[in-house]
Amino acid sequence: MTAAAKFNFKGIIATAFTPFRHDSVRSLNLEVIPQYAKYFQIKEFGAVLINGTYGEGMAMSTEERIQVAEAWSEAVKETKQHLMVQVGGTNLQDVKKLASHAQNIRANSILCLPELYYKPKTVEELIDYLKEVGEAAPEIPLFYYHSPDATGVNLNMAEFFKKVDNKIPSLGGVKFAVADLDACYKALRAAANRFKIILANNYILPASISIGIDTFMPTSMNVAPDLVKKIVRLAETGFFSDAQVYQTQLAHAIDQIADINNGVAMAPMKYVTSLTAPINVGPTRKPLRTFDTPEDEAQIVLLSKHLMVS
Repeated sequence: MTAAAKFNFKGIIATAFTPFRHDSVRSLNLEVIPQYAKYFQIKEFGAVLINGTYGEGMAMSTEERIQVAEAWSEAVKETKQHLMVQVGGTNLQDVKKLASHAQNIRANSILCLPELYYKPKTVEELIDYLKEVGEAAPEIPLFYYHSPDATGVNLNMAEFFKKVDNKIPSLGGVKFAVADLDACYKALRAAANRFKIILANNYILPASISIGIDTFMPTSMNVAPDLVKKIVRLAETGFFSDAQVYQTQLAHAIDQIADINNGVAMAPMKYVTSLTAPINVGPTRKPLRTFDTPEDEAQIVLLSKHLMVS
């Protein structure tokens, strides 16, 4: 068995929406994916996550997720981007199938949610679950998707890093979708330069850089790519006060988007992205809210024109 490749990427990982058509079943629109990858390349995003939360991976069948992964695998051959595939959110057998498939199409890494119904109650149970997933794709780094607000699984990541040791040889680290700097820093210390923490938050970029985070997955890069890059660049070069000014601007923009959907930015952000980027990523799928009525569309257009993201 070949040892897992090391995860060496640093910087901003783009969180790709899955393009759907405006038909009754929201069928896949794979034809736009090469253009989507090129757009991310132009915006200087050297890595892409697909089939994640914003990619509506859990709203697709296993076969659809495979089709999306294959389309992106072909696209990044041209753009030379790191491809991370989210494989969790379904039964374990299909999770392992998706993990193995990701390795076979030469994805660079995989990301995995915890079991969502038979939830792990202890770090040991989580390790056992991820070990199964890692064994299905032993040659590429595996990241755990820590998002307790979404999954209901809120285990201590510092404890996880201390206990996992060599139990999952392919473990690359954790995607940390929590705005808790104290917990993040404790996990970072426990990772001890052996594992990577990827911060997935739109509101604390400068602060996370100040504690040593160097890899980010802010979903706001879909609607404010240049602003996100500016914040990270300023903070990484020590201009924290300037970075925080732009961070406040970004937070205001995200709040504006979330406010039209009961505080949840994901669905309206997809529609805003189609108006602010040169890619039509299409609508969302049920059970997510759609913005298809004339009133909804007018609201999205107005929001897109007035977002403070310049």
